Amino acid sequence: MHNKKLITAIIFISFETLLFILINVPKFFVDISILEYLSIVLCLIFSLIVTKKFSYLNVGIIFTAIADLFLVILMHYCPSFTNAQLLGMVSFSIVQLSYFFYLYTLENKTIKLANVITRSIASIIALLVCLIAIKTKDPVVYISGFYFVNLVSNIIFAFIDFRKNTLFAIGLLLFACCDVYVGIQNAPDIFSISPGTVLYSIFYPNINMAWIFYLPSQVLIALHHYKCQRT
Repeated sequence: MHNKKLITAIIFISFETLLFILINVPKFFVDISILEYLSIVLCLIFSLIVTKKFSYLNVGIIFTAIADLFLVILMHYCPSFTNAQLLGMVSFSIVQLSYFFYLYTLENKTIKLANVITRSIASIIALLVCLIAIKTKDPVVYISGFYFVNLVSNIIFAFIDFRKNTLFAIGLLLFACCDVYVGIQNAPDIFSISPGTVLYSIFYPNINMAWIFYLPSQVLIALHHYKCQRT
């Protein structure tokens, strides 16, 4: 059984490596969005195949696929569907809450308390920043703030027990790098980057930079799930 799952893991990594390469070369035969979403669906399929016992990690990976259905597929192919971004961020928030519950089940009482308190205070601060500083009524901003607070909290508490959560912690960190990169790209009024500069070549390269971070993050999280299922 272990050998079959190991072979499955090797096949999974091989296919994801191929998709990673194709996503970052010129679009020569298929729309890049299809390849991007396929890579996430493969993470979900792999996670379900290696599952012995359904867990919060499964929930997180399932909702990652749902989130990308909205943000990668519907926003690209159905631009008239105006709620795609909101539903995508709600789904990603569920992802981070699922990962919180996963980490919570592994922690001792002291870490559990610190996790809940830190996360709660940070969420309240993010809400106040949206209300007072940003002064927006856009629900996407509030949901995004809640999502990012929980992502950062998950990174911190995953790294606290890094030996147990090595792949998961690195995956979450790459997840955050992708979000920061996309955030800077989508906020040109705040981050004014002139063409021809080094920063411009970094944030507007010829490769799909967001997925340089994002796809490895999801593969590492899926492989962490595989590792957990084997122990």
